[in-house]
Amino acid sequence: MGQPKGLMPYHGRPWLSEQLERIEALGSSDCYVVLGFERTAYLPLLETRFRATACIHSRLRTQLHVVHNPMPEHGPFSSLCAAIPRLPAATTAAFVLPLDVPAAQHATWFALATALTDDVSAVIPTHNGHGGHPVLLRRSFLEQLATIPRDAAHARLDHQLHALPSRALVRLAVSDAQVACDLNTPADLQQYSQAMDRSS
Repeated sequence: MGQPKGLMPYHGRPWLSEQLERIEALGSSDCYVVLGFERTAYLPLLETRFRATACIHSRLRTQLHVVHNPMPEHGPFSSLCAAIPRLPAATTAAFVLPLDVPAAQHATWFALATALTDDVSAVIPTHNGHGGHPVLLRRSFLEQLATIPRDAAHARLDHQLHALPSRALVRLAVSDAQVACDLNTPADLQQYSQAMDRSS
C-alpha cells in the first residue's frame, strides 16, 4: 500500500475506522485489534476511537481491545496467537478477520455462527469456490494454535485449517463476495470503493 493499510483513506476516513464501525454494527461484545510493525502509527486513531465509543457507550455493545504483537516478523499467525490469551474465559469461539479483507455482511457472520455445531472446530466462508474471511474458530482449536512455535514452518492458519479432519471443518458457501476480497494495493481499495458505491 505504501503506508499502513488501516490508515489508507476510504470515503474520507481511515480504512480501520470503517472496519471497526462495521464490526460494532454487528453487536459483538469484544473486538481485538492486534498491532505489529506500525503500532505507533495506529495508536492515535485507536485512542480517538476509545474516546468516541466511551461517549456513546449506551448505544454500542462492542468493547475494543488493543493487543501488541511482539513478534510481527513471524507474520499474521503470530498476531492471531497474541490475541488468544486475551480472550475472556467464557469465550467459546472467535472470528478472525485480516485488516485487508472487508468486514462481511451481517447475514454472513450469522450464517457462520450457525454452522459452528458441537463437532466443528472451524468454519470458513467461500464465494465462487474461493475461501475467505472471517473464519470462525472454536476455543479449543484456538488454544491448540497458541501452542505452535511462531517460527515453525507450519505456523500458518491456512495450514492448520487444512490439517483438520474433514468433519471438523465446514466450508460454507455464501453469496457475499466480500469474504474473498483482498485489498493489497491502493488500486484494490479504489476498485472496492467504487463497487460499493455502485451497489448502494
